[in-house]
Amino acid sequence: MTPFPTIPEQAGLEVGVSVALQVHEGGIMLRSVRKKYSLDDLLTGDFRQGPEERAWTGRVSRGRELL
Repeated sequence: MTPFPTIPEQAGLEVGVSVALQVHEGGIMLRSVRKKYSLDDLLTGDFRQGPEERAWTGRVSRGRELL
């Protein structure tokens, strides 16, 4: 028998993900919040990349890309 997914699993939440909690129409709304990086963070590389960012930043150049 397959167990039912938990609420965090259904919402796509993982350990370490920041969430926002809000009262909405008499209920509670929970959503994940992405961190917003400053330009300084991005230029110095002082941030953690998620799987989506690593998918394109870790690739080898194939032509005359500037980055």
